[in-house]
Amino acid sequence: MRTITFKIKNNDDVPLLISLAESLGISIITNQGKKASVSNNAELFTMLQNFRKENELFEAIKNPVQWQKQERKDKELPPFTKG
Repeated sequence: MRTITFKIKNNDDVPLLISLAESLGISIITNQGKKASVSNNAELFTMLQNFRKENELFEAIKNPVQWQKQERKDKELPPFTKG
């Protein structure tokens, strides 16, 4: 296994790079360390939201809470007995 770190100057290239990596079966690991600033997290969130919108991900899910309740397959737990 080989690890490569990219420093990307143009944020608009990130979704393209992620798409390419995924199509090649490459795992993406993000590691910003403990000193990541709030602005970097906000920027990352914005990039992910834009990527989601551009690729129309999760568009069919209008109400995530309702969707999750429909998707869950809860199992009955055995009765609790004190030993």
